[in-house]
Amino acid sequence: MTSASLRLLDGGMGRELQRIGAPFRQPEWSALALIEAPEFVLRAHRAFIEAGARVITSNSYALVPFHIGEQRFNQQGRALAERAGQVARQAAADSGEAVIVAGSLPPALGSYRPDLFDHSRSVAIHRVLIDGLSAHVDLWLAETQSSIAEVRAVAEALGSDNKPLWLSFTLLDVPGADGVARLRSGEAVAEAVQVAAQLGARAVLFNCSQPEVMAQALHDGRQVLEALGLDLELGVYANAFPVVSSDAKANSTLLQIRDDLGPESYLHWARTWVEAGASIVGGCCGIGPEHIAALHRHWFAAEVQQATFGAGCFWGAEAAFRQLPGVLDSRVGFARPASGEVLSIEVVQVDFDPRQIAYSRLIEAFWTLHDPTSVDRQGADVGVKYRSALFVNGPEQAASAEAAREQLEASGRLAKPVATVVLPLGEFELAAEEHQRYLEKHGASACSL
Repeated sequence: MTSASLRLLDGGMGRELQRIGAPFRQPEWSALALIEAPEFVLRAHRAFIEAGARVITSNSYALVPFHIGEQRFNQQGRALAERAGQVARQAAADSGEAVIVAGSLPPALGSYRPDLFDHSRSVAIHRVLIDGLSAHVDLWLAETQSSIAEVRAVAEALGSDNKPLWLSFTLLDVPGADGVARLRSGEAVAEAVQVAAQLGARAVLFNCSQPEVMAQALHDGRQVLEALGLDLELGVYANAFPVVSSDAKANSTLLQIRDDLGPESYLHWARTWVEAGASIVGGCCGIGPEHIAALHRHWFAAEVQQATFGAGCFWGAEAAFRQLPGVLDSRVGFARPASGEVLSIEVVQVDFDPRQIAYSRLIEAFWTLHDPTSVDRQGADVGVKYRSALFVNGPEQAASAEAAREQLEASGRLAKPVATVVLPLGEFELAAEEHQRYLEKHGASACSL
């Protein structure tokens, strides 16, 4: 997957509105700002565009009786939907970027509650939203759909509308014993993707579920599309919620946000989705502009290459690498060699722009960050996981790393032989969120660097 073929969605509107101080409460959720202070909605759209999103979603998700009440919906539903479309279109037009506006069509009778579904009622609600949004959006995004019946209702409401249709399903957060990805209704993703194709969808996505369950859904969906000989796009935009129960009340409670899903952790998951075939990636509830910015930096900001270094304490190594011009992003974790050797080394992994900083310059910095002559020890940290190591991607990095090691050995700068090993990178396991950018968060060195 190249950046040219990847679409970047925005993130969760509701929690971003709450973060920036917009009117925000249940049951209205994100609709309250649209009703009382739409300038906050414009501000949130702009924040996601500035972060790198090139598809933004109208703030119409909560414009249903489930959130704003029957009376308000009957009286103002169409006008509010039109306002949501106008605000999104204004943000897109003002940006100077090629931004697509997706018209959000939510589950008409409540999120995560396929048991509340009523076909005729859903069709009627969607038609009001479609009527208000239609003049201002480029495509339709039916999102957080918990069942096949819900997407059939959307398709009926759209009728002969010829805008592209993206269908996005929400999944059970806890997979069953059979390993099959399922909607919250219990229906298999494979069946849902078949129906989406029959309904003429241009893309099938999975959203508002935990990152951990998305790869299986992509796998199951891709198998169906390959069997049908179809080239529909697949996408993911996960939420940052804990496991959502089947009786969740999305219009009366504010779910907690996970503390282990910062921008670097989310980027890690997003990379697995792209590797699994996703060409559309973004975020849902609790995923903010900072998460989207991390995705944008990784795939779009520059010509990005990756380098992985084992230099003892990864807290200090990450902080040092982040100071170098040309280093775009970083993460810490544990690397294993591609050789299959049973070995796990504490590392910092950096994304860098080779037009700004050469790989050889990164290696020079690496030598200064630790003692490359020490065997399985850096300061007070002792053990195999603190081995000095250059994990390389491909023959070009391998040649550069070996040459740099030989040059250091021949320089006479060191009193002992260089102990650094050069290893082909196999697996990289991301460390817990609390370890990412640790020194930036805590402000004091906690390792020997």
